[in-house]
Amino acid sequence: MMKLGAEMGADGFIPERVMLKLLAAGPRDLYIVDDVIKARELGIELTGVPKATWTTAALCNACVVRNERRARTDACEQPFASAMVAKDVVQTTFFGFAGEGSYYCSVRLSKKTGKASIAATIIEDEISRKDLEFTPLDDEDALPVGLND
Repeated sequence: MMKLGAEMGADGFIPERVMLKLLAAGPRDLYIVDDVIKARELGIELTGVPKATWTTAALCNACVVRNERRARTDACEQPFASAMVAKDVVQTTFFGFAGEGSYYCSVRLSKKTGKASIAATIIEDEISRKDLEFTPLDDEDALPVGLND
């Protein structure tokens, strides 16, 4: 299937990265794409995702998703900090992500537009930097995802 896909083009065939995940499962095991992180990792587009409601829990969940589950299991239960960074923009920062759970994740939410953006893995000194780069979040980033497979 991989050879056929390479010869004919990727359209309509299982991408190589998906085949590798499927082949890594044992002969009696299934590899189930059952969360947002796995779908994103495999380049699978989700359809029918409801419009995100950016609650604090959803913002922290986006940090888990964008850090590809590299987070302390209690990261979203820890205290967080919120501050107004513009007239209608609130920045919320969570701790417990990436390398050994020692990094921060900041999310900005525009109260005017309802749009959210993220700086996924940052150190404490970067939290208040004016030039920190934020990337827009998608509605699927708010979908619940567990920290364990």
